Amino acid sequence: MSTDTMPLLPSPGPTRADKLFMVFLVLVLLAVAAIGRTMYKEGLKNEISKQNTADMVQWLGQAGSQRFDSDFEPAQCAGGDASAGNTWADCLPRLLADGGPLAGLRNPFTQKTPVFVARCEPGRAALAGALAIEKLTPGQPGAAQAFYASPLSGDDPIHKKMQLRLSTCDQGGYAGLSTEVSF
Repeated sequence: MSTDTMPLLPSPGPTRADKLFMVFLVLVLLAVAAIGRTMYKEGLKNEISKQNTADMVQWLGQAGSQRFDSDFEPAQCAGGDASAGNTWADCLPRLLADGGPLAGLRNPFTQKTPVFVARCEPGRAALAGALAIEKLTPGQPGAAQAFYASPLSGDDPIHKKMQLRLSTCDQGGYAGLSTEVSF
């Protein structure tokens, strides 16, 4: 028998194209793992920001029922006729100062004390991790909206009971978690 008539058999093992394809697959898997890790870290930062808002809402809710007592601390956040001069600008720094009830809050995106803004604005990545606080003012009886939201400014007096809405700004500047609380 002549060897010219026998069909050529493929060589055993992967070909050069097979090896290139396997290298490509390994590179794709590494890229997917790297992107997954990055997305996990960003998601974790958003969750920490939401926890900051939840901690602040919890403190404001507890303080809202006790801040009209005569021995309430911090005094800058107290309510009632005796504390009619207290403003939000007096209260907020005391809450975040060393020894304050919210001293441990940190913006996970900057590792600094959280920034408080008038509102979250989509597209402004600089607002990542910021907390937006709005005061809710009751609307007119029979109005379509029960409350009207406006930014809580530093000049706003806090001696009366207030309804507040707190929102967390995510890495894109969007309002993530929004919670209302009586303070």
